[in-house]
Order: sequence, then C-alpha cells, then structure tokens
Amino acid sequence: MVRNYKISGEFPVLSTLRGQTFYGGNNDLVANTWRWWGYWVFPNAIPGETPMVELAEFMSEVDVDAYYTQRGKAWIRAHIAGLPRLALGKLTRAYVPVPWKLTSAPFLQGSMYLLLKLARICSATFCQT
Repeated sequence: MVRNYKISGEFPVLSTLRGQTFYGGNNDLVANTWRWWGYWVFPNAIPGETPMVELAEFMSEVDVDAYYTQRGKAWIRAHIAGLPRLALGKLTRAYVPVPWKLTSAPFLQGSMYLLLKLARICSATFCQT
C-alpha cells in the first residue's frame, strides 16, 4: 500500500484490478451469452467497450480502476431485473460440475464427481442397516 500511495498519491490502494474484476463479472456479455454466462471476462472483450490501452493514454491506473468500478455499478443499476439470472450463472459456474468446454479433462473430472455423488446417494439410500 505504501508503494501504491507513492505512485498514485491515493490511500489505500491495494490493487488496481478491483474495477476490472467487478466490471468483468457484471456486464452484458457474462449475463446474456451462454459461453460466458456467470463467468468473468477482461473488459477489453466486452463489445463496445473502450480498450484499456486507450484509457491508459489519458488515465492513471487508479483512474482506470475507478472507471471500471463505475461501469460495473452502472450496469448493475440498469439491469436489476437480470441480476438473479446472472447470480444463478455464477453459482452454476462455481458449484455445478459441468464442463463448459467439452475437452477430455473437465469432462472426466465432472464425470468422476457425478459418479461419486451418485455412489454416496445410493449407499445412503440402499445400504442402511
């Protein structure tokens, strides 16, 4: 924080990734696109968003962080009705063992997880003494 204070003149600044992370997880792309539903994207990947390289030409890192934080807050205020669906997407991404990209490794991992859960349910149901 001392280093960040010396560079930016603002305190406390733990990281300038807060705004990018917040806006990257709360935008139209992650709310409405199946491939990214409930996920996180770098703000440069959001259609219509000004690239960070262009923002950095006239903003400091702290200003870019604040800009993305405000963009995320504005998106949330404008899409209150869609937040439950976005939250469901985030919970699904976090806790449902379904591979989002059908490659062998996540498919095998998800399959093993489901088999273990089924075995636990079957043993609890049929193996009681």
